Amino acid sequence: MSIIIDYSQYTFEDLLDVKVNIDKDKYPENFNALMCELSKRDNELEQFNIETLEEAVVKKEIMKVSCSFKRVTGVLFFSFIVSIPVVLSAEPSTFKGLDRFYSTLILLMVGLPLLHSFRSGWTLSRSGIVTVTEDAFSFTIMQLFYGYVFCLTLLFTVARWS
Repeated sequence: MSIIIDYSQYTFEDLLDVKVNIDKDKYPENFNALMCELSKRDNELEQFNIETLEEAVVKKEIMKVSCSFKRVTGVLFFSFIVSIPVVLSAEPSTFKGLDRFYSTLILLMVGLPLLHSFRSGWTLSRSGIVTVTEDAFSFTIMQLFYGYVFCLTLLFTVARWS
């Protein structure tokens, strides 16, 4: 004999979690009680679906803004153009053994946060996490910084790799 659980004290999210994890064959009475409680909370279900849909729309908008073709090409083009004079004015030399490793490591260390900012819509800055929706100016400045260091390292690596 199984114990009947009172699901009226559960939050809506807990009820959905129980619905996914309950063994229907082993506890049919509890499953029926759970389904009755869920049917009583149809309004909460509708509100939950609306909130989930709104979150998905907001996330889609963030991705549309942070990963737009104009933004990606603008950041990379500006970073590339600004870093060319620095590379051309540097003293000519070549990378040797460990220098190649360091340049590749720096490319990864700066390129991955830049890629992450394009994909997720947030990045790290001096004042913490900056999102494209809350502070678009700081977000863009951080993308330009990461892009500049990435292009600078890439151009130095290409120019001196021999």
